[in-house]
Amino acid sequence: MTIPVNTTSPTRPSLSTARLRLRPFTADDAPALLDLISDKDVAATTLRIPHPCPPAHVAEWLASHQREYETQQTVRWAIVRADGPLVGGISLFLKTEFEAAGLGF
Repeated sequence: MTIPVNTTSPTRPSLSTARLRLRPFTADDAPALLDLISDKDVAATTLRIPHPCPPAHVAEWLASHQREYETQQTVRWAIVRADGPLVGGISLFLKTEFEAAGLGF
């Protein structure tokens, strides 16, 4: 599968299946995201999420996504179920010089 990543476009891509949708995070996701990452077991499996996670950290992280996309560093998606709830996130850490990317979730 080819993921349509065109970092020269200001619009970040979305992907959909029958059960899930990958879409750009929005500021409206902050409360649900904070609930998810405030779980100590979730935070313990990551390198970049402090515990407890302050709401300002979430807001700064969400605000960084467009800049990271436009500078070809990272593409981040919210993972939402078809019926709407946010269930997680996934990121591609782009290495354009190698035409490769690392996956984080």
